[in-house]
Amino acid sequence: MTAHLMFVSTTVGLGDAVTKEALEWAESSTAIVAVGKIMRFMNDTAAFKHGKNKGDVTSTMECYMNEHKVISDVAFMKLTLLIEHEYRTINQARFELHKSLPAAQRVVILAVVSLMFFYDNRKDVYTLCSDLRETIRSLYVEHAPM
Repeated sequence: MTAHLMFVSTTVGLGDAVTKEALEWAESSTAIVAVGKIMRFMNDTAAFKHGKNKGDVTSTMECYMNEHKVISDVAFMKLTLLIEHEYRTINQARFELHKSLPAAQRVVILAVVSLMFFYDNRKDVYTLCSDLRETIRSLYVEHAPM
C-alpha cells in the first residue's frame, strides 16, 4: 500500500505525464510491489539487530527463522537474497519504462533513492532516526564549503 501511495504523491503536478497507461501500470506493477517488499525486508533486518520492543509484531526475520529452523545469520542472508531479487525487478522496470511512462519512471527512481537513503549500510534511519542526525546536521546546520 505504501508504494502505491508513493506513486500518487510523486506524480501530483505532472499534468499530462500521468496517463491512464501510467495509472494502470502502478495498479498492477511488480516494481511497485517490489518496493514495498524491499522496504519491509530492510526494515525488519535492520530492526532485528536492535532487538524487539514490547508490542512489536513478528518480523520477517523471526518468521523465516521459525519456519525454517535456522539461526539469524542464515535468515539474514536469505532476506538479503530476496532484497537483491526485488532490486532486480525494480531495475528491470527502470529500463523498460525509460521513455514510455515518465510518471512511472519518476516513481521507480524515487523508490531507489529513498531506499538507499533510509537503509544505507543496513541502518534503519526510518525507524531509528537518531542515525540520521549527521545527515541532517550536514544539510541544515553546517555551511557548505564554497
